[in-house]
Amino acid sequence: MTLGIIGVVAAMTLPTLIIDFQKRSTATMVKTLYSKYPESNILKRAIGYKEIIKYLNGEIQLNEAIELIKKNTRHYVKRQYTWFNNQLPVNWFNTVFEDFSKTENEVINFIQTKNKD
Repeated sequence: MTLGIIGVVAAMTLPTLIIDFQKRSTATMVKTLYSKYPESNILKRAIGYKEIIKYLNGEIQLNEAIELIKKNTRHYVKRQYTWFNNQLPVNWFNTVFEDFSKTENEVINFIQTKNKD
């Protein structure tokens, strides 16, 4: 039996992932966290947070922060995709956000088929 990883790829829907960062409430949340933990390495390195912190510090505009988040997320997803593909046999599934049950069914069918082998 081959060991495999099932990956559900949602990365191609970056607008869905980024939309919350376009809301000022997200910037407010990051600002609150950053004011409580200004020396936090996690906040300074995490995608989404580091870009919004630059915005809050006046280093870049909000639209630039959003574009950086999109770019950095794409790069991160590509690294993850490459890493997984080079480790074990991987079966990737596209995520259908409009009807997630389709994705669930595809994964379940795949598992059931593999279990029969």
